[in-house]
Amino acid sequence: MKKKKKLSAKQKAALKKGRMILAQKQSVKRRIVKTTATAVTKVAKRRTRRTRAKKQNNSMLKGLTGMAGNIVYGAGRQYVSDFIANSELGQKLPVTEFTDEAIMLGLNWGARKMGLGKSGVMHSILRAQKTVEQARIGQTLSDMFLRKMQNKNNNGNQGQKLEVLQ
Repeated sequence: MKKKKKLSAKQKAALKKGRMILAQKQSVKRRIVKTTATAVTKVAKRRTRRTRAKKQNNSMLKGLTGMAGNIVYGAGRQYVSDFIANSELGQKLPVTEFTDEAIMLGLNWGARKMGLGKSGVMHSILRAQKTVEQARIGQTLSDMFLRKMQNKNNNGNQGQKLEVLQ
């Protein structure tokens, strides 16, 4: 075996410079390859009906899950609302016209976050709950607006006599 020759400081500097130049050339080549590769635009594959075919539920009861959810929620809403109102937590909540609806929508949100809305009947129950509670909020807002209008009309007519036409 041959002995390794010791390099001088000048030779080491030249080798280091050469390695840096070689590394720069290689990195330039890589950049060119990358830029040409990213210039290609990808086109989405077209899906045929066979790959996207949905499962057909041909049972006799397929249309009843939506109705069943509505019926179950309508039957159980008052019991759940009373239970929450009589609980310790319900006693601590502020009393407003929207408290009951807010609690029920909060329960809906929590049930969905837990993943309960993925099954058929439970999904329809939660959908019915959300719809009913939002409708009740709308009805409460409408009632508040009508009361405000009636109070305004009553306050404006206090000094006047109303004539009834027959």
